[in-house]
Amino acid sequence: MPFRHRYRKSGTMREKDPYKIRIVIATHAVGSGHKIFGDLICEKLTQEDDFDPVCIVEDGGAVDEIYGFYVRHADFWMKIMNRINELPVFDCLDFYKNKGMYARAVHVLRKENPDIVIATRFSQSIPFSVAKKVLKMRTLVINAVPDYGPPLRRDYPRLDVFKPDYLMVTEDGSLREALKKFRMNEGRVLLCGHDTRTEFRRIAAKIRTKEAAREAFLDSYEHAALLRKFDFRKKTVLLMGGSKAAARLMPVMRRLPKARADVLKQAQYCIACGTDQGLFHGLVSMKEGNGDMENIFPLPRLHTENMALLMAGCDVPVLGSIAPASLNELCETRCLPLIIFRHIAHEGHHVRYVQDQEIGFYEPRLRNCLRRLAFCLSMDSGEKEIYGHRAGALRARHRNGFHSLPRLLKSLHEKSLRQHEASN
Repeated sequence: MPFRHRYRKSGTMREKDPYKIRIVIATHAVGSGHKIFGDLICEKLTQEDDFDPVCIVEDGGAVDEIYGFYVRHADFWMKIMNRINELPVFDCLDFYKNKGMYARAVHVLRKENPDIVIATRFSQSIPFSVAKKVLKMRTLVINAVPDYGPPLRRDYPRLDVFKPDYLMVTEDGSLREALKKFRMNEGRVLLCGHDTRTEFRRIAAKIRTKEAAREAFLDSYEHAALLRKFDFRKKTVLLMGGSKAAARLMPVMRRLPKARADVLKQAQYCIACGTDQGLFHGLVSMKEGNGDMENIFPLPRLHTENMALLMAGCDVPVLGSIAPASLNELCETRCLPLIIFRHIAHEGHHVRYVQDQEIGFYEPRLRNCLRRLAFCLSMDSGEKEIYGHRAGALRARHRNGFHSLPRLLKSLHEKSLRQHEASN
C-alpha cells in the first residue's frame, strides 16, 4: 500500500467536529528523520483537545533505496544533485515524477477535508499545495523542515502553484537563512523547535547514571548472544550513522582493535548498524575467532526503547552521520560530547550547528578522531558536565519551541477563518 494512516483507519469522509481543528501530518519514509518529526508533531497534537490529527506515512520505496545508495556509495553525486536541484525546472520534474503522490494528496484532502496539512518533506508539501489549489480548498499547507541551515529551494519553490502557505523551521538560524534566501514575508516562516521521542525523554528522566543505563540495556536486549562479554561497568563508546550510514565508520572500526592508547583498549564499543544488514553480518564474521575484537559489539537495528537505553549508557558517540533527530536524542540522554567522523552531503550545516553550540567536534581524519576519542574518554565528571549543561540548554530551547506548536497552529487557523469571513 503506498501510504498508511495512523490514529484512524481508512474509511469514508466523516463530518468535521466544529470545535476541533483537523490536521493531516504527511510524512515520507526517506531516511528516518522526516518520519520521526512527523510522528512527534502528531503525538503532540493528539495530546491537545483542540485538535483532530491524523498522520499519513508515504512509503519511501525507490526514493529511499536511491537515497541509501547515495549515502553508501556516491555521496559526491548527492552534493552535485543538491546544487542542480536548486534550479526551478526540477520542481516541475519532481511533481511529474511523483504523480502518484499528487493523486493520493487529492484523495486525502477530499476524504479528510483538513484545516491544515503539515508536510515534513518537500515531496509531500508540493503535491498537497497543488491539490489544494486544484480543489479550491481553504486548507493551509505547511512545509515543516527538520534540518538545520538554509532550507532547500524545493522546500519553498519559485512557482506559486508549488509553494506551501507557510515554511516551518526548527531553529533561529534556519529562520534567518530562509528569509534571506527566499526573500519571504516574515509572517510566512514559522519557528517550532524539535522534540525527542517519548522513550528517550522517559529514560533520560528515570536513569541517572551511565552504569545503570548499561545494566538496564543488557537486561532488556533480546539478542543476549551478541552481548557476550559486555561489561556494564566499563566505559562504552557508541558508533552510529543513523539508519543507513554506519558503514562510513569502517575506518574507525578497523583501527580500534589495534589502538595503542590504554583508554581506548579499556573501553568497549557498540556499533549500531541500523538497517545495514550487510554491515552487521560482515562485522559479526570479522569478530568470530578474532580475540582483538572481544570488546566490539555489532548490533542490528534496535527498537526505540533499546536505542534510548544504549545512548543513555554510552559515554561518547562517534558518528558517521548527524541529523536533528539523533542530535536531540543524544543531547537528551547526555551521550556527549559528539565526535563527528563523517557526514552526508547535506549535513554540513548540522556539523556547523554542533560546533556553534559547542557540544561536539568534527574530526574527519582518522588519527585525529581516535585522539579526540581518547581525550573525551579521559574527561573527568566536571568537564563532562559542561557539555551536559550546553546540551540541556539546547534541549530546553527546542522543547519550549515545540510545546508552543499547538498555540501557533491555533493562531494560524483563527487568522485563516478571519480572512475567509472578510473575503465573503
